[in-house]
Amino acid sequence: MNHILSKYCPRIEFDSYEDFYNNFAIEVPENFNFAYDVVDEWARVEPQKKALVWCNDEDEEKTLTFTEISRLSDRLANALTGLGIVKGDIVLLVLKQRWEYWVCAIALNKIGAILIPATAQLTKKDLVYRLNASEAKALITLDDAYVREQVAAALPECPTLEHRILVNTKTEDWEGEGWLSFDELVEQASADWQRPTGDAATTNDD
Repeated sequence: MNHILSKYCPRIEFDSYEDFYNNFAIEVPENFNFAYDVVDEWARVEPQKKALVWCNDEDEEKTLTFTEISRLSDRLANALTGLGIVKGDIVLLVLKQRWEYWVCAIALNKIGAILIPATAQLTKKDLVYRLNASEAKALITLDDAYVREQVAAALPECPTLEHRILVNTKTEDWEGEGWLSFDELVEQASADWQRPTGDAATTNDD
């Protein structure tokens, strides 16, 4: 942790609360990006360091190191840019507490796309409002029958929505409905992601 802190804080040790209050400062580079400068940096410095330990009520468990999140997010970033997602595009996430949320968040951060989290309890009306108000280009959601039903009903009224991606697909009845598989996209994408430069690069206030 000190390795990361020392890059952005002139001082990381203090003699007292008053010393901390008066002298603590954060110096954030103009091109700071959490995905590259924290997640990828941890992966470089401590490749096997645990980043996420996840479980659910169905006894599923998943442990990811910073290296694994870095690599998965690189693949997903390539997959999403292959679908035309670029800096500034809006992507709506309906993933409850799935571990894939964090891979999506880091991948979108690397691209410079904007993440909008949403609850899985949204109705068709709610989805239409959110998707249109944000002009969302893609939706990533868990494979939930209720969510898929609401999305299908909302779709005709959401002209900007180009891609729908399903996470944790448990059945095959979604095939042929225009959905894409998260797992297949990640598996088939290149692991070689290059940090964007020029106009596509991100800044610390994006």
